[in-house]
Amino acid sequence: MPLDLTPRQAEVLSLLLDEYERRLEGAEETELEDLTEREQEILILLASGRSYIEIAVRCTIAHSTVRNHVGNILKKFGVSNTRKAIAIALNLNILTLDQIRFKD
Repeated sequence: MPLDLTPRQAEVLSLLLDEYERRLEGAEETELEDLTEREQEILILLASGRSYIEIAVRCTIAHSTVRNHVGNILKKFGVSNTRKAIAIALNLNILTLDQIRFKD
């Protein structure tokens, strides 16, 4: 079933997947079980376009705790930013395209 993406969404997705493939060369793949439930929740909220502050309020945790969780996610995936982590999460089926908010 083809995806119904705008040209910009397709471009962003292509860049994300290219980066993901590049990062996997010679690297170990992170398993879903490696992320805690809270880290998975935060990753989903980030992908949906929520800010750290919005995530903190929604999860009733401190802003600094959100930052710590995001840092843990990045470290576990071996990436330097959330965009790359989202690409990996797509491949691991932690996220679906429906959960991602693309910025124009």
